[in-house]
Amino acid sequence: MQINNNTFKSILISYFATFIKTKSISFMSWPNKLINYQIRIEVVWNKNFIFHSLGLSKIKNKIKNNYKLNEFISDVYFNRMCYSNINQLLTKNKKRIVLKKILAINWITSHFKDKGFFANFKIKKGFDKPSAYEQSECILYSKPIENKIVALHCKIGNKYNLDIKNNRSIFWNNNKDTLNIVVIPISIKLLKKDNLKLINFWNINWTFLNEWINKKTSAEHS
Repeated sequence: MQINNNTFKSILISYFATFIKTKSISFMSWPNKLINYQIRIEVVWNKNFIFHSLGLSKIKNKIKNNYKLNEFISDVYFNRMCYSNINQLLTKNKKRIVLKKILAINWITSHFKDKGFFANFKIKKGFDKPSAYEQSECILYSKPIENKIVALHCKIGNKYNLDIKNNRSIFWNNNKDTLNIVVIPISIKLLKKDNLKLINFWNINWTFLNEWINKKTSAEHS
């Protein structure tokens, strides 16, 4: 897929419209032969993640000092800011990284509401290292589409926008049959299925979307 000013605008506006109303997404994994309790992963969305997921968080102030997300979305929508403007500020390597992120965002936005889009997750130890994979403590993987898989890398956090180094929400429900883990996205990546080894993964059996617009929609996923 080629990214130009028009496709970038379309992808960004669709991405913003999809996730600005999303408060959180819960993913449930039923008990199995290894554990006798459920695991609930709750992904809490923060609109500031949109800049970061595009790979633009470190250069946004080069575009405009103290650039706010709503202002950026408005500028793109009304053609005051376009992909070619952003590209001029990027190194060759950074252009490649941003392009891959845009493609991943287009993938997740296009298929987000497909039944069973996210199929597996992995819990792992995070490390203070540069790559999103090494930093992440939870990774959600989509089902394969055209030999591609979307990986949503997350860190354990909380629902209240508090410092995640000191405020990590991992807790049992009252019946002690569900382990709840709240996570914050740190990166979206588009991977080749053939490069991914599906080991130490948990299946996602059910997904629940919690929107800010005073309504909740749920879909049971097989």
